[in-house]
Amino acid sequence: DSIMMLTFKGRSSHGSVPELGVNAGIAAFRFLGEYLKNEFMSNLAEKLSNPFGENFGGNETSKELGKNTYNYGLWKYDGFKKKLTVSLDFRYGEEAHPDECVEKLKKALGANVVINSKAALLLFDKKSPLVATLMKSYKHMTHKFFAKPDAIGGGTYAKEAKNCVAYGGAFKEHIGNIHSPDEYLYLDDLFLSIAMYADAIYSLGQIK
Repeated sequence: DSIMMLTFKGRSSHGSVPELGVNAGIAAFRFLGEYLKNEFMSNLAEKLSNPFGENFGGNETSKELGKNTYNYGLWKYDGFKKKLTVSLDFRYGEEAHPDECVEKLKKALGANVVINSKAALLLFDKKSPLVATLMKSYKHMTHKFFAKPDAIGGGTYAKEAKNCVAYGGAFKEHIGNIHSPDEYLYLDDLFLSIAMYADAIYSLGQIK
């Protein structure tokens, strides 16, 4: 008998934007499915290859939070139990039907799906006093007077507190290679953020 060692390399990306990365697990199963003529592997790779769930009917788009995203970030195979486990980070918008999407994925793969945890959506009205005040400070310090607040799929500690949202820390012009090797921050952005936070804290304290 001979042993063949294969290495599949991907590219990391933020959990909310899997479309910007390359999934090594999917690449591995796509190759092995074809090489071994294994229908299960090929089907798995095909169904999971689209990060928006288009290949199994789980694609939905919401007005504020945008498209559903499916990040299959952890793959583990137990050779003794002949058991494959794939961990999914599923992020969906305010108009999505998450339970239906999970059922579609389960049916498409013919596999068990276990939900380990759920987190409620965090979405504030753009005209709320909190968001309006934060945007006022942002515009005041950046001079971007026509800017609008963004709703993103990133998970934040803001979910753990009432009346709280994620604010600042990164600018579209300088994404900083977030959650990737050699992540960085421009000093000018850091100083601008400090000024923005100071103004926002003061302004929030004036809300009655």
